[in-house]
Amino acid sequence: MANKEQIQNGIAAYLDTELMPQIHIEPWKQALLGTFASIAIKRTGSAIDALKDNTALSMIGVVDKDGNIDIDILSQEFKAKMPPEGLKVPVPMLGEITFHPSDVDTLYRKITGGI
Repeated sequence: MANKEQIQNGIAAYLDTELMPQIHIEPWKQALLGTFASIAIKRTGSAIDALKDNTALSMIGVVDKDGNIDIDILSQEFKAKMPPEGLKVPVPMLGEITFHPSDVDTLYRKITGGI
């Protein structure tokens, strides 16, 4: 289980060390994208708080009453369901980014602190 602080910090670390260095766009777009990403990460805590009240997620044990998320099962199942060519995600100002199972592993390590 990971708490919201671990998830926020892990996502921020993933964006800073893995994703943003691979994005080569105009500096003003880079600044806007970084600002947007930072705000989105800070708002993740509110989204996680809302998930703990979700009956379906609580029932299957993905989120507990304290808002901790079972990232072990989520990462395993998400990787298992990913298309072999990766998951293509449209991103404003960038176009499309493809995430692969290795990205899920990296994000998992960032969230868990490498454990």
